[in-house]
Amino acid sequence: MPNASSETSNARITVNGEEFTLTRKQELFCRYYVSNGLNGAQAAIKAGYSKKSAKLTAHKNITKAYLKAFIDKLQEPVLEKLKIDENWVITKLHTWSELSILDFFEQITVEEEDPETHLKTVSFSLKLKDLTTISKEKMTGLEYLQEYEPGKWRYKLVNQRWCTLDVGKHLGMFTERFEGTVNQNIENKTLVFILPAVQKRNK
Repeated sequence: MPNASSETSNARITVNGEEFTLTRKQELFCRYYVSNGLNGAQAAIKAGYSKKSAKLTAHKNITKAYLKAFIDKLQEPVLEKLKIDENWVITKLHTWSELSILDFFEQITVEEEDPETHLKTVSFSLKLKDLTTISKEKMTGLEYLQEYEPGKWRYKLVNQRWCTLDVGKHLGMFTERFEGTVNQNIENKTLVFILPAVQKRNK
């Protein structure tokens, strides 16, 4: 009996004019990968690959050009229905990377003078803006907001640093150059890993 990993499926994909036929496990991996939110290790396990090497298998699969093309093909209908494209992603990341707490709060300055010494002191506080006046795009970057005392707030914005890195990654930035023994420069792109979203705290 042939090994399950070598059994071909009906799934085919053409990349640069060459047609590839996926194995049954490869097809299952791609379908599970798309349906579970791009969790490679879990997709590999559900497709029948070894649990011990699931992460490595997932990495190998998603870096194969023809499997990546098949995954993109599976995602097309969903992305089209949701109207998600490259411009949508970059615009959202750009908006998040430029967020400031002053997008949500007004800075209140209070100046007081001591009647005896006539010394002046200045204090600052934050007043929450009317959230209905803030754009939906910016509001999606506010992960957490809680008033724990009158006029005192706990808040959390999306990680602007990672948003900026993701945009840079898309533009092909963050490269390192190495000089070889024969005066040849080899450009090696540095991988930028996308962290899972931080869960909101319960009030």
